[in-house]
Amino acid sequence: LSEAALARMSSYRARDMANTAWSFARLKSVDLNLLEALAQKAMVKIRDCLPQELSNLAWAMATLQFLDAQLLDAIAAQAIAKIREFSVQHLANTVWAFATLGYLHRPLLAAISKEALARIADFEPQALTNT
Repeated sequence: LSEAALARMSSYRARDMANTAWSFARLKSVDLNLLEALAQKAMVKIRDCLPQELSNLAWAMATLQFLDAQLLDAIAAQAIAKIREFSVQHLANTVWAFATLGYLHRPLLAAISKEALARIADFEPQALTNT
């Protein structure tokens, strides 16, 4: 499965990259070559990512315990720029991912905190516990 993903990666769009990362995380399948290739591809496509794709990518990397500081910084920059477009679930998943990896990105944390407080009534109990 990893080999097939790697073979097609040159044609991946932002959604394909995020979905591949999410799928491998759901399977708990750690393939360092694939994760490194996804991280590199993500750096190229990061501006094209929608909030769900940013959140899913961060979640996948955290689930697989793959810490790539450059990728996390790029996710954070795009998340901050698009923070108002994030659903409460995306906010919760993103902050969970950064916390799980132990990667403190203060500007992202401040942006998520501000947005979460503004929409506190929209959070379901599970999202509140993740945030």
